[in-house]
Amino acid sequence: MRYMAASNQWLSDHGLEHQDYVGVSHYELSPEIPEHGKALHRRALDGEAIVSYDDDVDQTEATRTWLKREIMPLRDAGGTVRGLAIFAKNISPDIEPQIRFIEQARVLDETIRRRTAELERSERRFRSAFENFPIGLVIYSSEGTIETFNAGAEAIFGWNAADAVGRNVSTLLADGLPGDRDAELKHLFQTADPKVAGRPIDAIGLRKNGDAFPVQMRVGAIDTGEDGSYLGALTDATEIKALQEQLLRAQKMDAMGLLTGGIAHDFNNILGIIMGNLEILRLEIDENSPAVKLIDSALAGTTRGAEITRKLMVFSQGENPVSGLHHLNDIIRGFDELLQRSLTASIDVELALTDPLWPVEIDPGGFEETILNLALNARDAMPEGGSLIIETANKWLDEACASHNSQSQAGEFVMISVSDTGCGMSEHVKAKGFEPFFTTKPRGTSTGLGLAMVYGFVKRSGGHMKIYSEIGEGTTIRLFLPRARLGEVTETPAEDTHAPLPRGHETILVVDDEPGLIAIAAAVLERLGYTVRHASDGSQALRLLRQHDDIDLLFSDVVMPGGIDGYKLTTLARDIHPGLRALLTSGFTPKHEEHSQSSRGEWTRLKANLLGKPYNQAELAVAIRAALDAGEDPALG
Repeated sequence: MRYMAASNQWLSDHGLEHQDYVGVSHYELSPEIPEHGKALHRRALDGEAIVSYDDDVDQTEATRTWLKREIMPLRDAGGTVRGLAIFAKNISPDIEPQIRFIEQARVLDETIRRRTAELERSERRFRSAFENFPIGLVIYSSEGTIETFNAGAEAIFGWNAADAVGRNVSTLLADGLPGDRDAELKHLFQTADPKVAGRPIDAIGLRKNGDAFPVQMRVGAIDTGEDGSYLGALTDATEIKALQEQLLRAQKMDAMGLLTGGIAHDFNNILGIIMGNLEILRLEIDENSPAVKLIDSALAGTTRGAEITRKLMVFSQGENPVSGLHHLNDIIRGFDELLQRSLTASIDVELALTDPLWPVEIDPGGFEETILNLALNARDAMPEGGSLIIETANKWLDEACASHNSQSQAGEFVMISVSDTGCGMSEHVKAKGFEPFFTTKPRGTSTGLGLAMVYGFVKRSGGHMKIYSEIGEGTTIRLFLPRARLGEVTETPAEDTHAPLPRGHETILVVDDEPGLIAIAAAVLERLGYTVRHASDGSQALRLLRQHDDIDLLFSDVVMPGGIDGYKLTTLARDIHPGLRALLTSGFTPKHEEHSQSSRGEWTRLKANLLGKPYNQAELAVAIRAALDAGEDPALG
């Protein structure tokens, strides 16, 4: 298209003269015309009358203007389009208010989109933090209806979020507290009384399976501008309570040590006066006097009292026996014969001693007395005979192991296990067993100082101890004495805690009635690449096995509540999944399990591969991998 004529206004707007444009191509004169403008021209050349509204750039003033363009086809007498008539009008002054409104709307829309995106990111962060927070978080209405239930709450109470939402929050609390405390707590949970908002409150929680457990909760109101909602933060306090009880027992033992030490010191003085005067009196009377027998009897009584006092002094750390660097295996082998003579013929003594064993710094006489006291207790627990097993091993305790015992710390230890197949201890006896003068034996047959002496020796040696016992199954007492690094003794290299651990991708079902141990095992195994499912007893484990066919290994405690122990669970599990691998763990040692009445002959290899508690992450990783890689014989794992 070439220009034929133009208005004076158009010439003025573009700064042109007549001779500057006639015969010149439209696109040569205005090369900046965009493609959509050329498209309009083509449509008009095809005979269409065009009206458009568009912006343009004034080449002289470089300001944005809005134009109304009318493009009309010019036809000859025969109706053929021969050219175009283009009319352009600057309408910017007329639509300036609309332009400003459109620009403001554009800016507002952009702001809304940006703020919406920020809010969405903030909500995602909050949702992720809420869901992944390591404690139970529950949001519920003023009527107590659960509205939100995070993953932490699922893990604590056993409900999945879909089932929990819509239930009343009081279903998470169990009855069982004295007086009206239950009603008060449930009312508090539903109303978030401002007087106690945010303060920790001890209560009894209730899991989906009906198990009651200690829970610590904090509640607070959420201001939503409507009827209001409440946030409950809940923590499973089972492990905290256990550690508190351990600490209280330790503090009680320390207090009793101070008390008995003071009493023993004064009692020693009294006994000294009595004994001295009796001996002087003995010298003053005739040898044939009837009083001699009475004096000798009194002297024997004071001698017995002095021996009890000596034990009290040792327990209270009033005495500081000479310590030195020793190998425990040598001490144990050295008094094995004496140990055998101290027991009845119906008790078999078995030694399972690890060589080489790390050295320890102890009082050897105190160690012998400790083992003898434990052996005599085991003898009394097996009146009909049985087995006494003494084992030693080098043991590295990691932070996870140490966290389950307030008296323990991570590090390298020599572990001594003394196990019996006797009657076992109740929880009450285990809790009080180390207290001075506590005994379950008939009055007058025991001083009740045997286990107190053991406790005192272990504490003086810088170690700690752990009791595993089940009624009818027997008892294992483990002593952990710190590895000594003094002198020039040739030592076995410590376990390499930084060595790569065996990994895997299989699915493992962890079964234990201790939530803390489940949490530790799951954390370690998941870091090693495994998928973990977990159950708190045999019945729950069997339900999971029926629901999931992808479980490759059953990792179960031996002794559990509910009537299904680890061995029975393995049998029932393999009825559901033939060939399922299994690894058992127990506070009892593998040697104890070999002698246990509950052991089954077909599980010989399973018992031999038992993973003893406490285990560190390296021991767990190696045992799990070995069980998964065992041969086709199910008895191998």
